[in-house]
Amino acid sequence: MTGEPDCADLAGRLLLLVGRLARRARQDSSAGLTPSQLAILATLAQTGELRVGELATRERIGAPAATRLVASLEDLGLLVRRADRADGRSSRVALDRVLRERTALLAGRLRRLPAEDARRLGRALPVLEALVEPAEAERSR
Repeated sequence: MTGEPDCADLAGRLLLLVGRLARRARQDSSAGLTPSQLAILATLAQTGELRVGELATRERIGAPAATRLVASLEDLGLLVRRADRADGRSSRVALDRVLRERTALLAGRLRRLPAEDARRLGRALPVLEALVEPAEAERSR
């Protein structure tokens, strides 16, 4: 054995785990959001307010799809739309409450972990983030 990780096994386990974690987060919330809606909320949680076009670019979707997703989340009361001070023709979107609720639920579970496990998980986050946004992770190093 070379000591190299079995990337196929690791990929399979990681996909299952992330899927289960996302499913659990959806079950813990009464909102019943789609994965695309959750991705929009997660991006806004990380970045703060964004224009819809910026959101589309970050999510790698078209502007019409981003507009529909934002409208659906706004209808659910999960996002707020604010006028862009720099450009009165456009608006910016920001989170409202659902992601904060889900974050609080997961934070409660994380607090029950042994401290060393929580630290290891924290150290692993940049690696997991690099799987999602390789170019962005490289820039932050």
